[in-house]
Amino acid sequence: MKKLTLLILAVLLCFAVSACGNEPAAPQNGPSMVVNPMQGKASLEELNAAIGCAMKAPAGMTVSDEKFFVISGTIAEYRFTADGISYTLRASADKGDISGIHVNGTTLGDAANAANGAAETAVFENGMWTRWFDGNMQYSLVSSETGTTDTSALYRVRDALR
Repeated sequence: MKKLTLLILAVLLCFAVSACGNEPAAPQNGPSMVVNPMQGKASLEELNAAIGCAMKAPAGMTVSDEKFFVISGTIAEYRFTADGISYTLRASADKGDISGIHVNGTTLGDAANAANGAAETAVFENGMWTRWFDGNMQYSLVSSETGTTDTSALYRVRDALR
């Protein structure tokens, strides 16, 4: 009886395997298929060398939680906390938007460009933003500070970064 049961299971297994084996595997969509455009760097020096910018830590401020990235090979990103507020500084030779912040159907950089550079600072629901140019480099600074329209902390960090 055991032999007959094993034989029946073997035949069923063969049919199942042969039925599945004729179909090509469907492509898998998932995290392994997505290319991460962010490449981590070990320091500001590495970051600056990667894209040719001149980022520095904000002078005279206590800085913590530093992280360094190159995005798509053209944008440098420096994340840090200064005086208890989180900031993201980006730099690129690109004159288009590098803020990465979308508000009211557009990006902050594109809105500033449309205003012919008149709006180089913005306060939005999730923080504050400012940008400036130095030679061919654009710098974009985003603050996590919310619930206020007082941009003095943002400007203090911006001035310490220049």
